[in-house]
Amino acid sequence: MAGENRFHNLQKLTYLLIVVLLIYGSVNLWRNFASPKHKKAKIFLKTFNIIQSRYIDKTEPKDLLYSAVDSMVKSLGDPYSQFIPQEMYGEVRIFEKGEYGGLGIVVGIRDNKVIVISPIEGTPADEAGIKPGDVIVKVDGISCVGWALSEVVKKLRGEEGTKVSLHIERGEHQRVFHFEIIRKIIELRSVYSKLINNSIGYIRIVNFGNGTLKSFKDAITSLDKKATKSLILDLRNNPGGFIDQAVEISDCFLSNGLIVKTKGRDKSQIKTYRATNSKEDIHLPLVVLINKGSASAAEIVAGTLQCNKRATIIGTTSFGKGSVQGIFPLPDKTALCLTIARYYIPDGSLIDGKGIQPDIEIKIPDSWYEKSIKEQIELLDPQLKKAVELLKNR
Repeated sequence: MAGENRFHNLQKLTYLLIVVLLIYGSVNLWRNFASPKHKKAKIFLKTFNIIQSRYIDKTEPKDLLYSAVDSMVKSLGDPYSQFIPQEMYGEVRIFEKGEYGGLGIVVGIRDNKVIVISPIEGTPADEAGIKPGDVIVKVDGISCVGWALSEVVKKLRGEEGTKVSLHIERGEHQRVFHFEIIRKIIELRSVYSKLINNSIGYIRIVNFGNGTLKSFKDAITSLDKKATKSLILDLRNNPGGFIDQAVEISDCFLSNGLIVKTKGRDKSQIKTYRATNSKEDIHLPLVVLINKGSASAAEIVAGTLQCNKRATIIGTTSFGKGSVQGIFPLPDKTALCLTIARYYIPDGSLIDGKGIQPDIEIKIPDSWYEKSIKEQIELLDPQLKKAVELLKNR
């Protein structure tokens, strides 16, 4: 036990030193450790030097530092906070670039398990039959239980034409499925639209990336305004994205009222987003579709429109990710993705771990998901069919 305690204490000291090293990164740092208030850090510094000079195998300082920072972030117990090493730094720019090589699958971490939030429509993951809620247990034959989100993303993404093997647990009985999927270039098109039954506008938002608001407005413009009598906003399998895009799109349907409030660790970090009145506001009857693949920014839109009694929500309970992450560049082309706030929908609810409850719950049989997302839309899946029936009567 004493040995374990010493080990955990050493870890804590490691975390303390690495934060300081990454922030200051100068020779003055070493002088500062001579002051009395840095006695604990001096213990680590000496340990670090002993490892470098006496450990039986040669160690790279960068590897020790990266490992320590990664462990420090993991100790927070927050699946959305992560240290981003050099080789992963470009991943934070995915939404800006608009494409990447991979499977087209959005994942999250819950209870140390890799959970599929949603496959992206028309991608290899979608075409292979990956479903929201699937638990990835192995990647290329290696157990991924306990992996950090950055580790999972690194393994799933890769060059076009390369293959990845996934073992997945599905459903209450945890049936295991094996998939071998070929990576492709994934283009992040965020909005699809069409007219249903000659009078109902259908708009599907796949994610909230840069430019989603513009794509949404273009989709509205593309619909025949005279023919369109009502709207369906489909946020199913939408894993979220930028909060500002979610706020702006919510504002398109609201003339006043609270959209969302984010709270950081103290009162100075509270931000309130309210709707503004505009002549372009959309006043058509509205139904919003959600499921367990709807997360983060998608939940802001659904929760806001529900609380403001602006839309009827149909589907199943959403994923339940109610936190906001900030990206902090660090030296050496690394970065820190850190949860800096939680968001609250207008009724004051924190949906993290709970999700948005639909007004009308309709579950879809597993057999339906054997169809592609495109087929589901064309054939009117049960949730979409209910939305159409509801709007026909308005």
